[in-house]
Amino acid sequence: MCNRIWRLAVLLCGVFAVGMTLTPAQAEKIPDDRLEGFMAVMPAAPAGWTRGPQIGAYSSDSASTATATYRSGDGKEFSFVITFSARNIEQNRELLKDKDDRDRFGMNAEKIKGRDALVKKPDNGNKLMATFLIVLSDTRAVSLNDLNGNVDVAIMKAMLEAADLDAIAKR
Repeated sequence: MCNRIWRLAVLLCGVFAVGMTLTPAQAEKIPDDRLEGFMAVMPAAPAGWTRGPQIGAYSSDSASTATATYRSGDGKEFSFVITFSARNIEQNRELLKDKDDRDRFGMNAEKIKGRDALVKKPDNGNKLMATFLIVLSDTRAVSLNDLNGNVDVAIMKAMLEAADLDAIAKR
């Protein structure tokens, strides 16, 4: 049960609850200036959208994230998040293997650009859950999150498919 709750926390936040004890190999505390350097590999905004001028950088002992926010002229928003966390990746890989848990959380397993991805089911009304999550390496994943629950999934998927995932994985 605890493991399933942990998986839900991973999907909802892309980062972990504070207070967990992690080994040095699991900790992914990235300096803010390095996280800000990821703006160079964030995808361009889709037509009719703008990307925020700065990256949102967050770092803790359990995970770090670099986030770009995209806005449409009519107020829709989504974020492109790069998460650095060995533990996060481990949990997401377990979820990719466990159909019962994916069903419970309203997620499907798919391939996007030849990579394993978790994709939110259309009937999943949880606005906090990532719409797409792709594991890039043992310590890195990207996710797209619809911030208001009203972005066309096809726009986000097209952006994800156009993203240079190899550059993000290697940077």
